Amino acid sequence: MPRRRTSVFEKMFSDNRLRSIPDSEQQGTLCVEYWTSKILIELSGYKSLELDDVQEMANIRVVKAWQQEIENDVSELYELKGKEEGDTELLDDAGDSVFSRYKSVKTELRKRIDNPPVSMKKVYRNIKKEIDLHGFYPKGFAANLELIKEAYDLSEDEGLVTAFIFFTLAYRNLRRALNSFSYSDRGFFLVLEVIAKTLGLPLEKV
Repeated sequence: MPRRRTSVFEKMFSDNRLRSIPDSEQQGTLCVEYWTSKILIELSGYKSLELDDVQEMANIRVVKAWQQEIENDVSELYELKGKEEGDTELLDDAGDSVFSRYKSVKTELRKRIDNPPVSMKKVYRNIKKEIDLHGFYPKGFAANLELIKEAYDLSEDEGLVTAFIFFTLAYRNLRRALNSFSYSDRGFFLVLEVIAKTLGLPLEKV
């Protein structure tokens, strides 16, 4: 059999000039935090998250803030217990879980289509401030991306989409946020629209 040729792309990533790419399990990458938060808040993806998604994504700061909000809601429920009659089924279900009122909270949130939880929005603003201070990409990845753009003659917009695809493949939480939309009706066109809105690019460019 003929020997498989090494692609230009593979050669680039074996080049000693390239700095390390972030580990797929590494957390705290600002671009991932920002994109995930933007999808959940500005694109209202949080309304479609199920209980297991919230638990799995608790290391994303806006989700952790929302989780705390639900926990506070449960604490208030405990305080009301015994003081006045309410939804006995809801009280009985309180148990030990901070998500005991999850379904009720989710129903309430659905009524506020354009009004995500205040706690999530506050953390989202802080993430945007951190980006201004520390930069968007990890330094090593930023250097790699510049080499890729140079090698393949990519525009800034093409480089942004390339980076987004890489981090989507590498980070489960970003994929979970993207999967909060139902693509069955509009399919690929909705995929393009979500990417365009997340990256702040015109749809035709994406």
